[in-house]
Amino acid sequence: MEKSNEVLGFLHGFYGLGATLAPLIATTMITKGNLQWYTFYYILVSSITTRLYTTPITFLIIKQIGCALIEFATSFPAFYACTAAVHHAANDASAAKTNNRLSEALATMPAARVTWLCALFLCCYVGIEVAIGGWVVTFMLRVRHGANFASGMTETGFWLGITVGRVVLGFVTGRIGERLAISVSE
Repeated sequence: MEKSNEVLGFLHGFYGLGATLAPLIATTMITKGNLQWYTFYYILVSSITTRLYTTPITFLIIKQIGCALIEFATSFPAFYACTAAVHHAANDASAAKTNNRLSEALATMPAARVTWLCALFLCCYVGIEVAIGGWVVTFMLRVRHGANFASGMTETGFWLGITVGRVVLGFVTGRIGERLAISVSE
């Protein structure tokens, strides 16, 4: 894909924009509006529910479900006799193997191992990132004895830094190359 690093930077940036605006809005509601902290979640759920029922895309989803039901109704009778026993009887080679395809791919393909290792790293990284983003407010309130609004703005600054970094690094990576960018970031 042409300019894939820049596109990925913008996609990460949109995620970060939402993560930056959410604590800003929630902090303002809690400190300036004197609302309970869970009110923000009620507003999110109600806005999503409202959008789900009022968006034209809902009609497309309903159409897709209808098409899927028609496909199921026509395909099910055609393949009803195809059971697992019939499949294994027809494919002796797959039944005789002791290893499944996943373990075979992980053992024989180095690229698959790298992919799984990267997926595990990203899962841990995103979990840590979100946990720190939520924990920083509690830390500022309890340990640093910060004001409510200033503590909430700390989380906004945390996500703003991640957002700007991801957008900027999308353009930098395109200029210096992926290998050098990964080597420098580690």
